[in-house]
Amino acid sequence: MTKHRHPLTARGFTLVEMLVALAIFAILSLGALALLRTSLASQHSVTRALDVSAATIRARAMMANALAAAQPQLYQNEAALIGGADTMTLSSAMDGQLVRARFMLADGALVRSRADGSGTARLIDGVTSLRFSYRAADGRWVSHWPAGDMAALPRAVAIHVEGAGGNVDMVFLVAPGPVA
Repeated sequence: MTKHRHPLTARGFTLVEMLVALAIFAILSLGALALLRTSLASQHSVTRALDVSAATIRARAMMANALAAAQPQLYQNEAALIGGADTMTLSSAMDGQLVRARFMLADGALVRSRADGSGTARLIDGVTSLRFSYRAADGRWVSHWPAGDMAALPRAVAIHVEGAGGNVDMVFLVAPGPVA
């Protein structure tokens, strides 16, 4: 005898069950996609912050080295350090020779170059504002240097950088020598 199965008791999935399963799968897939997008955005944000931090550390090292090697002597009848609110040019001993270095804001970046414009290096990109201050021997902070003696150096230089990565304040001691 052959057994005939009744269609209502047959095993399998109905169309409604399949649609429910597909809907659940689609919701889970959308959740996984949202998690992936959030993860990629976080990774991009962290990478960008690390790049800005690394650039700031490199700029701080370059400026510290230049100011630590600053020479308190005239350079072709110019002051040893000429500083304004947004640019600073100084005589610095590098690689056994006297070099005239300039730090300034150019094309949205803190830039270091030789005074003649050669050897330009972008130190920090995305800079919107740059401000230098110079500490005189009497403890006053001034926005322009030289404050007196053309060969004198300030005791310290402060730099305030504003940019897309946030604001950074750096203070550097200047090489010992005649101070104003």
